[in-house]
Amino acid sequence: MSMDITFIVIFNAVMLFIFHQIDFLETLYAYSQQFEEFELDEIIPLFFTISVSLLIFIVRRYGEMKTLCLEAQELSHRDHLTGLNNRRFIQDMFHVEVHRIKRKHTEFALLIIDVDDFKNINDTHGHDVGDKVLVQLSNIMLSITRAPDVVSRWGGEEFLILCPETNLANVIQMVNRLQTMVNTYQFHEVDNLTISIGVVEGKADETFEQNVHRADLCLYKAKHQGKNCYVST
Repeated sequence: MSMDITFIVIFNAVMLFIFHQIDFLETLYAYSQQFEEFELDEIIPLFFTISVSLLIFIVRRYGEMKTLCLEAQELSHRDHLTGLNNRRFIQDMFHVEVHRIKRKHTEFALLIIDVDDFKNINDTHGHDVGDKVLVQLSNIMLSITRAPDVVSRWGGEEFLILCPETNLANVIQMVNRLQTMVNTYQFHEVDNLTISIGVVEGKADETFEQNVHRADLCLYKAKHQGKNCYVST
């Protein structure tokens, strides 16, 4: 960016010096007198049409570049497999929500979800089946969460959900529905599937990492309680 600005400043300074030293209209007039087949009333409109053409070209290229930038930004926020938000996006959204929470004094919750024994699915059925299972699970999570909730793939078979403007009791109701749907859903080439969940009430005075760490500890306890359950705090 600084190099671009420097180039623009230098280029315009050079042009200003040239314009100050040379009167282009007089030069153009003298040229037209020297070559009578080119008259000013022909050359000036030609310059005008060229300028308009260049302007149209620039506007079109700007629109295309803007679209490409928006698409690139969208891709940078999405997990390529599931289409969910990725780790970077939910981290950014957490900080946005914290500012709003502090201003409005609202509550929020954080969930971390892990597929039980996912390695066995990959080993038994192959990674292609494992990927399809993750996509199906992602669709289930999207179907039961609210519009304000941020559902993301945290990594591997782990998912993270940020639930703004809600309390822990309401989130636990959603967790129960999620586990019921997962337990009864017929996944691709998999007889059954269970998930373990860590649920915490968010704390705006903690960092994102600290909130996630508390949720991760709850998930760890759920795993040691036999899996297919949730632990909240």
